[in-house]
Amino acid sequence: MKYIPFLILVCIAITGCQQINPTVNDTPLPVRQDMIQGELDNGMRYILIENDRPKNRVSLQLVVHAGSLDEAEDQKGIAHLVEHMAFNGTQQFPANTLIEHQQALGMVFGRDVNAMTEYYTTSYFLHLPNNSPHMLNEGFNMLAQQASAVVFEQGELERERPVVEEEWRAGLSMMARLGKANRQILLSGSRFGDREPIGDMELVRHVDASRIQAFWHDWYHPNNMTLIVVGAATQQEVEKMLNRYFAPLPAQPLPPRPDLTVPLDNTLRLEVIADNEITTEVLSFNFREAQATPTTQAELRDKLLNDITMQVLNKRLREQYHVETENISKMMLMSRPMATHYRNNRLMVVLSSNNYLASAEEAFAQLSRFSAHGFAEDDLTAVRQNIISRYQQMADSLIDTTNRRELMSTFNRLRSQSPFVDAKQQAPIVDALANSITLAEVNAHWQKLVVTLNPLIIAQVKQDHQANLPTTEQLQHAWDQAKANPPAAVAAVNVNKPLMSHIPPAANIVDHEVKEGVNIWTLANGTQVWFEYSDETNNQLRIDYRGWGEASTCLQQCVIAHYNCVK
Repeated sequence: MKYIPFLILVCIAITGCQQINPTVNDTPLPVRQDMIQGELDNGMRYILIENDRPKNRVSLQLVVHAGSLDEAEDQKGIAHLVEHMAFNGTQQFPANTLIEHQQALGMVFGRDVNAMTEYYTTSYFLHLPNNSPHMLNEGFNMLAQQASAVVFEQGELERERPVVEEEWRAGLSMMARLGKANRQILLSGSRFGDREPIGDMELVRHVDASRIQAFWHDWYHPNNMTLIVVGAATQQEVEKMLNRYFAPLPAQPLPPRPDLTVPLDNTLRLEVIADNEITTEVLSFNFREAQATPTTQAELRDKLLNDITMQVLNKRLREQYHVETENISKMMLMSRPMATHYRNNRLMVVLSSNNYLASAEEAFAQLSRFSAHGFAEDDLTAVRQNIISRYQQMADSLIDTTNRRELMSTFNRLRSQSPFVDAKQQAPIVDALANSITLAEVNAHWQKLVVTLNPLIIAQVKQDHQANLPTTEQLQHAWDQAKANPPAAVAAVNVNKPLMSHIPPAANIVDHEVKEGVNIWTLANGTQVWFEYSDETNNQLRIDYRGWGEASTCLQQCVIAHYNCVK
């Protein structure tokens, strides 16, 4: 009870306790009606999306709901090893004959056949060459073998270890190292922080095949699997295949799921990532908090409010740091999922000096400035439209799309534990919700974040610069001072002139030729325009400009919906 007066005080300071939150009901977000979902008696689930692009083709993805987060302390990397071993011998396809069989059927490994291990899932996909009964039998049978009949031979494991190690070695670049180090800091104290899917190489180099098999025995059961089918297949055909190859597999009790809580201590502290290969030093200020996966309009509106607020501030920071200061080159603010049900509002500060305390004080001052003075209506208008357009583009990208894109979109929602929302129906909902968000709400949201959250600060610096870093106590003092003494307001940058002052004359085409399906127009000034038709996404135009020094001058790919891009 001792916190209630403080919270009331915060409410008065931030909003004057005015009623700025419009009532949004808990209407569930619209789910896809074209998606058929079912479950076998043994608990195996399936998802079917009928699609005819390309015609007479079917894509399959077997999702096992077990990944690196389910590994025990002495199993780090085993989920990934199981994935590899599933291609190195099953009861029906010993050694590498599974891949050979897939190639004989017309599939190319990597393009049509592959697998991936992640935190929550391990999955295997097949893009079948056709949808004939014979090919469907082949596809379902091969996945059933990987699901239930893997043979863990020690000799095959020895041949596979170097392959996994090479994958690990490919992830040792500076950017990959920095990304991993940031994740470990942000997710410290949780399984996300020390369960990278690639695993512990020392364990991978020496683990026995029987230990890998034990993980497979624990988790590879039909009641822990979902099969996604996209393409030219009916529910009757899919259920016939499932009953033939997966229904006979018995359900089994699963081990207890581990605790996936991410501890959020909400205390200001400094963590350091030092690397001699760093050329550009960065301070990041991470405001971590819980975020519900939106399943209702109210939850979606809360997410949109946070996204809009972060982008509004990011807009203003880009304007202010168009020219760098003595200590800071630029600032960027973004909101990203940190783990399922958690988000990170991260301010990235690119440094132009190694006066780290001064840089932090300047960053704190900017955060405090906008907390005290808020934003302009024009800021909200510009950002709101960008977000509405992004959701509309996502919806457009799934209209009459290909099996591969549809499969990946469905899997992305499955692995992120998000509802199967109908993107086309959601787009106008986002439009309405975003337009209902007021400037007062955006200002209040940012003020609340500054008042209630403390940043986890991560310094990415050169190793010999660590001595210049401030202490946590110095940073805490700077943060408190900035909040107590916000700088004066600054005006937003408004550009009130059109993008082009005059319409240029039409291009003078001096030559046109077609090479291997690519139209090439040469203009009088020497510029070339290349155009290649694609129907992968039938309502998007992709443009890629290449200037001097590139391999080609200009490439334009056009996907045509209800209009012609070239007359």
